Amino acid sequence: MLTVSPQLKAARIFENLSPAELYEHALARGEGVFGADGQLLVDTGEHTGRSPNDKFFVREPSSEAHIAWGKTNK
Repeated sequence: MLTVSPQLKAARIFENLSPAELYEHALARGEGVFGADGQLLVDTGEHTGRSPNDKFFVREPSSEAHIAWGKTNK
């Protein structure tokens, strides 16, 4: 087994897969289904966006007056 980092272990790593190969893997693992027009449909679960705590703006003269700086916008 390959250890990429202490938190991530992988028995096999795939690189540069084509869209068709990505579809095949997702379908084989039960991670998605085909839509009526051939698109891959997946359920992203309850949490689909980035946490506001994971976003930040660079405070510089060009943005200083256009952003309401505070707890949320940092």
